[in-house]
Amino acid sequence: MTRSGRHAVGFWDTVIDGEMRYFGEGQFDKRVYGPADRVYVGPGQARGMNFTDGVWAVGYARGPLPLSVPFAVADELLSTLDFVTAGQTLSVYMSLIGHHWRLPHADGSTPSLARRTVGGVLATVGPAITRLLRPAEPDDEIPSGRAGTSRGSTPTRVRRLTVAGGGAASRRRRRGSAGPG
Repeated sequence: MTRSGRHAVGFWDTVIDGEMRYFGEGQFDKRVYGPADRVYVGPGQARGMNFTDGVWAVGYARGPLPLSVPFAVADELLSTLDFVTAGQTLSVYMSLIGHHWRLPHADGSTPSLARRTVGGVLATVGPAITRLLRPAEPDDEIPSGRAGTSRGSTPTRVRRLTVAGGGAASRRRRRGSAGPG
């Protein structure tokens, strides 16, 4: 079970395939959503949710999105310590903000010089950071133990325990002692 958290934005989840289950605050019965169903969680609301194995869904949010960025990267930073993915997420967001800030306003007026300049910087720096943080292509080959790869453990010879004062290994187990028997 996952919680949606409380956001200043409203968001819609649309199920493409599979099944999602949502619980609203104070609800004791789950609501089941299947393909083509849409769920809306409004600003300030929270939901408990369960995504079944194999579910595919798409989300859309509307409102002051910058307020949701900390929630978007919290798991990457605090739980998995995946700083690269958090950096990629922020750099892509930076690119999108930069692109948007260079566009004309909804009424057709030109954005201020400061906004266009900051937008240009963000639109240039964001993709550069994204490229810098791009990981190497995955390699599914299992290392062979050659130089430069980790070596498996090598068997070591272990001395058998001997009876105190004697040089020969004891083959008899005492009554009540640990061991196979």
